[in-house]
Amino acid sequence: MIKHEMVKEIRKFMRRSGHLAKLHAFPLDEGVLSKIIYDTFLKVLQTALLSGDDVKVRGLGTFRVSYQEPKTQTYNFTGEKIDVPPKIKLKFQPSRYLVRKLNEKLL
Repeated sequence: MIKHEMVKEIRKFMRRSGHLAKLHAFPLDEGVLSKIIYDTFLKVLQTALLSGDDVKVRGLGTFRVSYQEPKTQTYNFTGEKIDVPPKIKLKFQPSRYLVRKLNEKLL
């Protein structure tokens, strides 16, 4: 999912939840508007990740869902073999822009 797809999903979610009607009915203060946008963004992000899509947010990075195969590990202290079940993991890769800005801030 990239920017224009995310904007489309946010608009669709805001219509379904009635937030878009609230925006047109009366002017909202910045706090309420920010909360609506934040909540909507998180719902769209969560929905996309649960469906298995990668989500790319320009300037921030990429959220990616990956599958970890089941494996057998050895417990270091006793040498006992342990079966590790399969897992679904969420990975985040920061954008080059974000990494560069963070590194500039440190210097």
